[in-house]
Amino acid sequence: MKSLILILLFSIASLSSLRAQQQVNIVSTDCEGIEHNLYAELDSGVVVVLCWVMPCSDCIGPMISCSKVVSQLAEKYPNRVQLFILDDFGNTSCLSLGQWASTYGVFGSEFTHFFSDAGVKMTDFGTVGMPKIVALAGSSHYVIYSHENLLDSTALKTVMVNALESASEVSPQTDVCSFLTVYPNPTTNVVSIDGVDPDVATTVAMYTMDGRLVWTTRATASSSGRIELSLESLADDQYMIEAVTQRGRRVAKLCVHH
Repeated sequence: MKSLILILLFSIASLSSLRAQQQVNIVSTDCEGIEHNLYAELDSGVVVVLCWVMPCSDCIGPMISCSKVVSQLAEKYPNRVQLFILDDFGNTSCLSLGQWASTYGVFGSEFTHFFSDAGVKMTDFGTVGMPKIVALAGSSHYVIYSHENLLDSTALKTVMVNALESASEVSPQTDVCSFLTVYPNPTTNVVSIDGVDPDVATTVAMYTMDGRLVWTTRATASSSGRIELSLESLADDQYMIEAVTQRGRRVAKLCVHH
């Protein structure tokens, strides 16, 4: 049943779903019995990353990448970053969650904490995803990064560094992701993309389902907002395709089958 719920949610989820306002507070006890208060952390100048996992195979790569980003910044900015790894619906035991993460080299530390609390809900921070990664900063408790199903580790690190080095109040991320229309889907080679800015150069990227960037290009859409691309170099698999336009990020799930 849990896998079925994930599949249904995943099929309709976008990469980003943000609200440019204050988020709900998280007051919860981690798997080590330590109580955490999200607002208190943010008010003290700490940048907090929330990473919801199932655990599942699709969560492994993004979780590892997220942990690496936080670890790197924790070394450069001691006591200024925190990573909360949260079970998606709080129905996986702390023991199982910790063992699963440790299998892939992610362990609890002074800046990495595990939670299994059904009261901490992904829906309080936008769209459900697996994994779902959200970063927050500032005394206004703004979301500065949010992605479902994938992780852009470079983008996450950039916004975190900006927040950590900012002398002024952090601003929220405001680009809300919507859907592209791609066809044929599945595709054997050439794919058409509708929904991008007409007559404007657009960056198009392809990610594996574990968040790994495998292909990117720049293309100019037609006057009707359509781009046609050849994907013959990509292996047969499922991908997330992302177009960064003047109106924000637009995404779609695409199956390539030569």
